[in-house]
Amino acid sequence: MYFSDLAYVENARRFDMGERDFFVSLDMAATSMELILSWGLDAVRERLSMLTTEIETGLHAANVPVETLRHDLRAPNILSLGFPDGMPHDLPDRLAAAGVYAAARLGRLRLSPHVYNDEEDCARCVDALNDILN
Repeated sequence: MYFSDLAYVENARRFDMGERDFFVSLDMAATSMELILSWGLDAVRERLSMLTTEIETGLHAANVPVETLRHDLRAPNILSLGFPDGMPHDLPDRLAAAGVYAAARLGRLRLSPHVYNDEEDCARCVDALNDILN
């Protein structure tokens, strides 16, 4: 499924790399891990869970036609949206045009807020989905 498009990338994305020997990335990763540990993993988990719940609650309140998994079946930092009539093929692009970035995953939409996101970002996400789907 994930290897269906193996065509050569024509733009600068072809230079993306994930090797461990890119030393700038190693220092950045170490600093990031230290920051996250200073906040505490439970605090990060709680914050991300709050953000995904905020989005889910907003979508249900706005009657946006999506399906979500029960809280006990999902990671706190990911909200996966299903669509009863199928996900519109251009949904991620239309959301990106509204400043909301999400990924299509096997017919579902993956929303994964980060610690730098806030409640205004959640509201913008809900508003964009509401505008597009309703």
